[in-house]
Amino acid sequence: MEKGSLNKEVTLDDLAKNTKLRDVLYLIGFGLIIVSIMLQNSMCLDIGGLVYVADISESVAYFLLGFKVLVFDRKNKFFWMLAMPLLLLVWIVRTQSPDTYLLRTAVCAVSAFGIRFEKIAKTYFYTALILLVLIVISSQVGLAEDLCYESVHPFWIFHVRHSFGIKYTTDFAAYVFFILVAYFAAFQKYDRFFYLRSLIPFVVAPVIYCLCITRLDCICILLLGIGMLFVGLLHRFENRKSGLAAGIRKAFVQLCIWSMPLLAGLMTLLTLAYKKDSPLLVKLDSILSSRLTLGRKGFDTIPLSLFGQTVTMHGAGGSVEHDYSLVPYFYLDSSYINCLLRFGVILTFVLIAVFVIIGLRNRNNHILLLCSALIALNCMIAHHLPDVSYDFMITAIFAEGGIALTQLFHRRSAESRAADGETPDSGASSDGKQPEAGEGA
Repeated sequence: MEKGSLNKEVTLDDLAKNTKLRDVLYLIGFGLIIVSIMLQNSMCLDIGGLVYVADISESVAYFLLGFKVLVFDRKNKFFWMLAMPLLLLVWIVRTQSPDTYLLRTAVCAVSAFGIRFEKIAKTYFYTALILLVLIVISSQVGLAEDLCYESVHPFWIFHVRHSFGIKYTTDFAAYVFFILVAYFAAFQKYDRFFYLRSLIPFVVAPVIYCLCITRLDCICILLLGIGMLFVGLLHRFENRKSGLAAGIRKAFVQLCIWSMPLLAGLMTLLTLAYKKDSPLLVKLDSILSSRLTLGRKGFDTIPLSLFGQTVTMHGAGGSVEHDYSLVPYFYLDSSYINCLLRFGVILTFVLIAVFVIIGLRNRNNHILLLCSALIALNCMIAHHLPDVSYDFMITAIFAEGGIALTQLFHRRSAESRAADGETPDSGASSDGKQPEAGEGA
């Protein structure tokens, strides 16, 4: 007697053909990681039970992402060839510099294999936006503390810097910046509302500055708006292969691709060159809110290493009652200096290389090039490069949609799967189509 179709056992190979399940597993897991980290970066953990929500969210996320990898990526030799060295490097660095954000970022990036990047960007946008709004509301109704700091700008009419439930004002503004980046990265349409959407940053930036008085992120938000208007003009003249428009487009593309190594090198050189007897560098250090002073102190007291080390830092976040006479302020805010001294030379170069590769594989997508360049600029001053709860774009190195590292060897990977008797679906999007122009090329 033959078994009916209802009694047929479902194997892992059968599950691996369900790309919708693959996407759901990753996007839920990724969203839960964002929820967990944002809650830990907020003042909401004192609200009853939320500390357990953060812990449980992270645990469930690891299970979902691990299940996704074991079911859908287990037979892809190319995936393991890329993933294992990266995870091994992160594990080695974590033994020297215990940082949980680094592990979460690595897991989110590696498990993004085969997922369309625009879906990741949309998940980040909706998750971070909704959670940030809830955190702001909780801080204004008294459930969480709204840390307020006195402004140091005597001529500014607003004298209080609000953090709105996040541990520091600059971190709140950074979330706003990255949420806007995710919005433009996720919804790339050159339609009649394109220029209207490009004006959103010009409305957001003044509001954030009045409430938080944070220069870096407000400048980056304004540059995002200016950049989107510029990208819109580039799109109008995209068919011109020569002349001024073509030259400007080529220069823009190259500048964006190499923005991170250029800015990282510039920040490192300025920090190493900093001396108190140089009026120019002292003035620049003042503009950069003592980033050069603190970075130079780091280089003078902390030796460079290949795989990082534990660095004790004391920042201003989480409280308004810090006594710096007892514990002097010392925080390596620049992502490039922070990563060099805490995570080592090798991982820092890998992080920078990630963004270069993203740019090289995405040279025809001007919106994502702009987003990548602005993140590189932001990381000169802020420390958010290795934290996926801010820098979601780092997942693009493994994700599909035109900016994945996998596309560097797409044909080789497809041939390898064909030799194993598998259906080569990881080179296409989740619906079986290749990425369209404007979504990543």
